[in-house]
Amino acid sequence: MTTPHRTRLILRGHQPLAPRDPKISRIYVASEDTHACEQYLLALQSTGIVDPARVEILPLPTLDGRSTLAAVLQRLVDERDQPGIRLASDEYWAIFDIDRQTPEYLDEQAHVASARGDHLAGSNPCFELWLLLHLTADLQGLPRAQDDRGACDKCDRRLHEILQGGDPRARGYNKAKLGAERFASEEHVDLACKRARELAPDTAPELWPTSVGTHIHRLIERLPRPRQAQPPHA
Repeated sequence: MTTPHRTRLILRGHQPLAPRDPKISRIYVASEDTHACEQYLLALQSTGIVDPARVEILPLPTLDGRSTLAAVLQRLVDERDQPGIRLASDEYWAIFDIDRQTPEYLDEQAHVASARGDHLAGSNPCFELWLLLHLTADLQGLPRAQDDRGACDKCDRRLHEILQGGDPRARGYNKAKLGAERFASEEHVDLACKRARELAPDTAPELWPTSVGTHIHRLIERLPRPRQAQPPHA
């Protein structure tokens, strides 16, 4: 059985995180894969969009690239049980895909998470939909996970085609080697958040997106920016 691991947002060659400041909150993010989502969050750190000292990603390795929402939420429970400083202002987020999970099951798990104070950032049908919104607002033809078991594959293909731009020799989409720098810019992230809000407006909040769309923007807008260096005193 694969043992879940924890990855702080640090790039190779960087020093490990300093001991936690007991006065500063953190955001813990559990995700259901060890590839695309983790690479994306690391890229947000490397481009200066996310403060690496205040965000910790908790990937959940799987044998087939899939897991249940309950397993992702359990990752957050396990993190809370770890020894160390815990603040009431800490936030715990679950990134998950809608595909292959029934609405009844998602409703049940989402209410369990909400009662515990966890935050949800689901995508319908999958995380690739969030990446797609960095590049285009045109989602025509992409089905909901509830309507098509191949919805994620169709989303992957659309993303691959857009990245290739009609040139089969160009770099397309590979979940294991994301090329996350292509998405992790202020402009692209802002566009993705704007488009995601239009698909899932906060005026009609849902615990998980029942239509084609994503709630990952809710997490991204909560992630702290790096602290600016303070000017020296005169």
